[in-house]
Amino acid sequence: MNALLSFRGFMVLGLMLLLSSPGTLFAEPPQTAIFSGVIKLKGMIPDLPALVKQNDPDTKDAAICAANEIPDESLVIEPKSKGIANVFVYLPAAPSKYGEHKRNRVKKVLVLDQTGCRLKPHAFVMRHTDRVKLVNRNKIVHNMHTYPIKSTVYGALITPIEKGDVYLPEFDSPEPLPVQILCDIHPWMKAWVLPLDHPFAAVTDKNGKFRIEGLPPGTHEFWFWHEESGWLEKKYKVTIKAGLKTEAKLKYTLPDFEQLELRSEDKP
Repeated sequence: MNALLSFRGFMVLGLMLLLSSPGTLFAEPPQTAIFSGVIKLKGMIPDLPALVKQNDPDTKDAAICAANEIPDESLVIEPKSKGIANVFVYLPAAPSKYGEHKRNRVKKVLVLDQTGCRLKPHAFVMRHTDRVKLVNRNKIVHNMHTYPIKSTVYGALITPIEKGDVYLPEFDSPEPLPVQILCDIHPWMKAWVLPLDHPFAAVTDKNGKFRIEGLPPGTHEFWFWHEESGWLEKKYKVTIKAGLKTEAKLKYTLPDFEQLELRSEDKP
């Protein structure tokens, strides 16, 4: 009888220790969740002509800009996976459960590189209070121009790197759509940036994959936007639960990118 009581006491004590120990199955569940997915093309991949052909003498500043072929990055598709790169996936506004205090963060400096008469990265997201450093690695002048909807339009000559660095001014406010950055001298030089006041956004990688972390649990409506199609999805509703990952798999056809379809048919 005493042995049975001792065994029961030992089991109760063990259960109490287990419940009180950190890192066990009974630990407090995470309060955020992950939304990830992949976006692919269904059907044939268009063969887009180069924006600048190598050694084309008619190209502006050909010695530098036509030293190498410059591809058309308006629709980048990985041949094997058919993943679509450079699709913006984001919440148009911060969720109501996203505390104001979390928006107070250290500002970051992002680099928009101008190398070989191309802008890299081609598409990226940022907080609207962050800074974008314009680094001109070419020995020629560029004229960078932004086309925001809400913020002040910016335009300036960007000299080579040895003459000093230039920064885009802070955006006045978050933008509802990605903002085009364009060189007025070399018009094929384009990039897209989405300034927001929250971190819940991503750009698909070369395989069409994206991942957004730290989301408050609940139902969210995401926007999917691409430079050629505009909206791919404007009210993509997702319900996520704390501590879990919700995945989306989407496929689109070439007619969803109408401008590209015309261009690929009319190519030389």
